[in-house]
Amino acid sequence: MSKQKNWDEEWHCPKCNKDVTGYPALTRRNAGYEENANICSKCGEYEAFVDMAEDITDPEQILHWEFSYHQMCCGNATQDGHDEFHNFLKERKKIGKKDPPLWKIEWMIFKKMFPDAISDVFMKKSKPKFDEIEAGWGYEGSDVPKSWRKSK
Repeated sequence: MSKQKNWDEEWHCPKCNKDVTGYPALTRRNAGYEENANICSKCGEYEAFVDMAEDITDPEQILHWEFSYHQMCCGNATQDGHDEFHNFLKERKKIGKKDPPLWKIEWMIFKKMFPDAISDVFMKKSKPKFDEIEAGWGYEGSDVPKSWRKSK
């Protein structure tokens, strides 16, 4: 017989990294481990607002909040947190959200982590890789060349 959780006791939210009390919300993200699926109610509300937002980079804090959760909580032995973040962005594009191109999102994240980063170097070395990943998603509206897009 499993012991039922007492939600009046303090527990840790993996999304905001805070100790909270009360009933959890269930994350809408593909959490890598079952224990990361329960998030606090405030984070659950915030996820809902993120899902309704047309552009994940407005305000930019949304982007970094989502990225850090995917990196910390969505990876495990069979999936990579960064790949899960890309899957999240892919699904947003699929349903018509107006997020910027993948390379631009990755540049915003990179620039936040490394403030002295030089955009010319990123554009030369990383942008083609991210353009190719996004082209593989196969949705219309991508700013990458049509010849790179996977055929349907």
